[in-house]
Amino acid sequence: MYALPYTSIIEQTRDIFEDEDIFDADPRSNAFTVHHYLVETVTYTDAETDPESGNGEKDVNWSKAELLGESWRSGVVLTTFVQLFESLAGPTNGQGLKLPALRDAVIVLDEPQALPKRWWDAIRRLTRLLIDEYDARVISMTATQPTLFTEGDFDTRSLLASNADKSETAPSAHALGDGRSFERQASEAVARVRYDIHESVETATSNSGGTPLSHEAAASEIVDATRSSSGEPANGRSVLAVCNTIGSSRELTDCIENEFLSNGHPATHVGETYENVLREVDMDTDELPDHEALAARTLRELGFERNIDSDEWYSTSDCSGRRYVATFNSRYRPLDRRVLIAVADVLSTANVPFAFVSTQAIEAGVDISFARAYRDIAPLDSVVQTAGRCNRSFEWGPENGKVTVWMLDPVEDDESEDDAQDRKPPSEYVYDGNLLQDAAEILFDCRESEGVTLSSVTLEHEAIPRYFEAIESHSLSTEKLVECIDASNAEELGRRSLIDDSYETVDLLVAVTETDEQRLDDLGDAFQQHASEGFSQLADLADLRVSIPVRDLEESLPTHVTADRSARTDSDGIDVFVHYGTEGYGAYKLDGGGFVADDGGGPSSRIHR
Repeated sequence: MYALPYTSIIEQTRDIFEDEDIFDADPRSNAFTVHHYLVETVTYTDAETDPESGNGEKDVNWSKAELLGESWRSGVVLTTFVQLFESLAGPTNGQGLKLPALRDAVIVLDEPQALPKRWWDAIRRLTRLLIDEYDARVISMTATQPTLFTEGDFDTRSLLASNADKSETAPSAHALGDGRSFERQASEAVARVRYDIHESVETATSNSGGTPLSHEAAASEIVDATRSSSGEPANGRSVLAVCNTIGSSRELTDCIENEFLSNGHPATHVGETYENVLREVDMDTDELPDHEALAARTLRELGFERNIDSDEWYSTSDCSGRRYVATFNSRYRPLDRRVLIAVADVLSTANVPFAFVSTQAIEAGVDISFARAYRDIAPLDSVVQTAGRCNRSFEWGPENGKVTVWMLDPVEDDESEDDAQDRKPPSEYVYDGNLLQDAAEILFDCRESEGVTLSSVTLEHEAIPRYFEAIESHSLSTEKLVECIDASNAEELGRRSLIDDSYETVDLLVAVTETDEQRLDDLGDAFQQHASEGFSQLADLADLRVSIPVRDLEESLPTHVTADRSARTDSDGIDVFVHYGTEGYGAYKLDGGGFVADDGGGPSSRIHR
């Protein structure tokens, strides 16, 4: 079982499994299953496969295949933390189907620090259940070494430390002559980045001596970072900026575009170019366009060509003098996220100035590398995750990546009841104030004696352990969850979720092209003819689906109809709506941060990722 934090980052991991040059896994086979709420989860056995097409015989065996898929009976299951831990905590009948598959399983938790802190004690208890009752083995993969498991009753060890201990010749992890551990020496050998702590971060400390940085000033520094000292674009001077809210990321994108324009170099927004390509290419209603083909066409429109021999992309003379900007968050459709990441992966290491503005959606499970990274103040594990997208494979040499931590100022909110001077910075809408204060004070305290820089080794081996100790001292976990687990109170646990339920969310199927609109019409017709055919088509359109926060459905989406055309009051209808772009009450903008509410953002724009 391979579990990830969010559905918004699962696509790239899935691509690795399905890559014909790596695992060549078929997600409908009994070797590999992908399971989250946006995909059709089926497992066809060899006996149920059409020998001519290689596909499952749906009319006869679809129900059985769905049952096998939902039961996790394939060799490898790629899923989310929600599917894994909520099924263990308070399983419904459907969730309980997968529990037998956990026996003797190897369970990989990728970036477990992303699990909600309020669930940490419950996660420890559920993990103990997996080990003791299911004889499972759990592998925690993270660069931040959270105390999630080291503080629990587990036999945990670092892979580096255990390898050193097993070797008769390797130095002990805790007994090197110079006082440095084997793990620390290993970190020094592969150090990729250094950290700059901006003076604005002091705003988050108990001293409150600093001032948040304006988005305009941040944009000016980002644009400067895309240039060499001589004023000419430097080789690979790409910049990643991670914001804490979607509203903040949109504001920063606008400021960066304005900054480029004021310098006499209008920026090309990748989303705008991609939208033009999508409208030209998307013609077949029977299937969605291939994201790799869309990315390739977009790159050519941006001025790049592919080397036939090496299959690598390179910039052409059409790129000369051009600046590039892109935006990324969870408010984009999965299809569009995959294209944007594929395009950004090329631009980030190309000979062009490129600014990529994202939310936390970029921080886990995305294999991409930038020369510079900027991070709005956040818990230290999130800061480290951003750094993982900087100089990722030493493209710019050892420790030549630079990560700047700053604190951005409030974003204007048309619906805010606060006066301008009372608005909170984006970081305070997303994270616990105590965690931000701990992070800021530890960063300042661990700085080197001169200047404001911090080595990655110091951050990982000194700052991070102190930060997680502070988390434990705040007792953010909810003990009631553990009590419910011990008492087998499944009814109460079934009402709890790992997902933050501060805002109700609604799923939209979003049409960008005329072909998309026809697909949504065909979907409604399919539901009218037969529910099973409608649900099958709904699963096929998962790559057009966006989840958005709403406070009141009738107020936020008064004219949107459900995908099955049922009445909103119909309890048997589905809670997925269609968005054609003509209803009003929100627009989908590939060059403006995905789905944008008409109210200018409002409190919902504070939602992160």
